[in-house]
Amino acid sequence: MAKSKQYSYIIDGLSSDKGEKIKKALQNISEIKSITVSVQNGTVDLISSKDVETEVKYACDIAGASFRVKIKTKKRLF
Repeated sequence: MAKSKQYSYIIDGLSSDKGEKIKKALQNISEIKSITVSVQNGTVDLISSKDVETEVKYACDIAGASFRVKIKTKKRLF
């Protein structure tokens, strides 16, 4: 079984309504274990067994929001 990782994406024009549409569109993908939408930060955070960036872009198109970029997590310095 593949190990789950966290993936974060910045979404432009994210509102609570658009966030719900994105979340609903992504819930049908079996690799995604958890979806968190932060309207204040304009981000969508996923816990998934693979990177689903393409699916997030499609979900943004459906919701009427603009996908900006995937946030790359850096290793800690300490």
